[in-house]
Amino acid sequence: MHDNKGFWALSGFFLGWWPALLLAQAPGGPALASEPQEATDGWLVSFLEVLRSKGHPLDAEEVARLALLSAPGLTEAQARLEQARAGAREAFLAFFPRIETFGRYTRLNPVSPGRLGEGITSEQEAALRGLIANVQDPSARLLFEINLQAQLALANFRFPVILDVFSFGAGLRYPLSDVLLQVLPAYEATERLVEAQRAQIEAQALEIAWRAREAFYQYLRARASLALAEELLHTIESQKRVVEAAVAIGAAPRVDLVRIEAQRASAEVAVERARGGVGIALMALRTLIHEESATEFAIREDLLGEVAAPSSFEGLVETAMRERPEFRALRQLVEARSREAEAALGSRYPHLFLDAQLSFDNPNQRIIPLDQRFVENYAITFALAWSPNDIALGEARAERALASRNEHLAQLEQLRDGLRIELSQAFEAQRAARLAVEAAKVGLKAAEEVFRVRSEQHRQGAIGLTELTIATSERTRARMELLNALIDFRIATARLQRVLGRDPVVREHLQKP
Repeated sequence: MHDNKGFWALSGFFLGWWPALLLAQAPGGPALASEPQEATDGWLVSFLEVLRSKGHPLDAEEVARLALLSAPGLTEAQARLEQARAGAREAFLAFFPRIETFGRYTRLNPVSPGRLGEGITSEQEAALRGLIANVQDPSARLLFEINLQAQLALANFRFPVILDVFSFGAGLRYPLSDVLLQVLPAYEATERLVEAQRAQIEAQALEIAWRAREAFYQYLRARASLALAEELLHTIESQKRVVEAAVAIGAAPRVDLVRIEAQRASAEVAVERARGGVGIALMALRTLIHEESATEFAIREDLLGEVAAPSSFEGLVETAMRERPEFRALRQLVEARSREAEAALGSRYPHLFLDAQLSFDNPNQRIIPLDQRFVENYAITFALAWSPNDIALGEARAERALASRNEHLAQLEQLRDGLRIELSQAFEAQRAARLAVEAAKVGLKAAEEVFRVRSEQHRQGAIGLTELTIATSERTRARMELLNALIDFRIATARLQRVLGRDPVVREHLQKP
C-alpha cells in the first residue's frame, strides 16, 4: 500500500453523510442517476485538468532535464573528467622529444698563464745574435736569424687566461626504446581512463534523472491525494448544509448533524495532512531541479499516454550489459590497468636514448689556444642505459596494475550478477504495474456500474442507504486506486529504463557541447 492510503481512513465517513447527500440532490436523485454514465477515461481526463490548472507546467522529461542542468554531482564528475583528459594530454606529450635551452655565464679566478718553455734572457739573446753576426755566409746568417726569431717567439709564448666564459645552446633528448615499450601503453591507459570517466558521468546522470522522475511522480501522487481530499471536504460541507436544513424541519435526527460535523473535522485534518505531503514532495522536487522561484507546479504528464516498454525479458540482460555505463566504465578500467601493466613491464629492458646538442661557446674549449669569440659546437649521441633495479621495480608496478585489473574484473562479475536480479525485479514490477492499471480500470468500471445500479435501486426503494453509501465509497476508492496504479506504472517504467541504461534525456544532455 502507498503512504497516502491513510486517506482512505475517511472512507467510513461515507456511511454517514451520503444519506444527506442524496437529499442534497433533486428529489429521487436524478443527478446521481446520471453520474454512473461518466466514462472512466473521461473522469480521469477531467481530474487531471484540475492538476494542470495553475503553476509552472512540468512533466517527467522536463524534470529530468532541469535536474541534469543544475546537478552539482555532474559538475564534480565533469571536473574529474577534465583531470583524466589532462592526464591523457600529459601522457601524449611523452611522444615528443624533450627540448631544453640553456645559457651559462662563468667567471673564473685568475691564474698564472702557462708557457711553452723556460724563456730566453736578454743576455742569452745578445750572445746568440753575436754568434749569428759572425757567420760569413749571408744565406746561412739569414736562416739562423729566422730560426732565432721563431725560438724567441716560442720561448716567450704565454697561453691566454680568459676569465669570462659564455655558453648558449639547445639540446634534444628522445627515448627511442621507451616510446614503444612504455610511452605508447601508458598513453593508451590514460585514454581508457578518460572513457571510463565519461561512462561514470553517464551513470551518475542516469541516477540523477531517475531520482528526479521519481520525485516528480511522488509530487503528482501527493497533488492527486490533495485534490481528492479537498473534493471530499467540499462534498461533506455541501451535504452538512443539507443535514442542517433536514434537522431544522425534523426530517432527520440531530445525531446526523453531530456525525456530519465530526466527519467534516476529520476531512479537514485529512486535507491538511495531504497539503503537508504536497509540501514535502514539492520541496524534494524543487531541491532536485534547483528551482526556488516556483511555489507550485502544474502537472503536464499524460498518464493515459502510451509508454514504450519491453514485453519480453529475453535479451534484456545482454542489452543492459551493453547499454549500462557502469559496465562500460569497468571494461575501460580493466583495459587501462592492462596497459599500465604492459608499460611497467616495458621499463625492465635497456633504455636507448638519442641526445642532440647545439651550443655557442665563448671561448670554445676545442680550439687551442683559446680565442675570446663565439664558436658553434654540436654533438649527436646514442646512449644505452640499463639498471638491474629496473627489473624489480617494473615487475612490482606490473603486479600492482594487474591486481587492480583483477579487482575490476571481480567488480564486473558482481555487477553482472546484480544486474540479472535488478533487471528481473524491474521487469516484473513494470509488468505487474501494467496489469494493475488494467485491473484498476476494470475495477473502476465495475464500481461505476455498481453505483449506477444501487442508485436506481435506491430511487425505487429496493435498497436502503447503507448499500448505496458502500457503493459510493467503493467508487471513490477505485478512482484513487486507478491513479495510484497509473503513477506506479510510470515509476516502474522509468526504473526499468534506468536499469537498462536507456534515457534519451541523458543522452541528449551529454551530447551538448
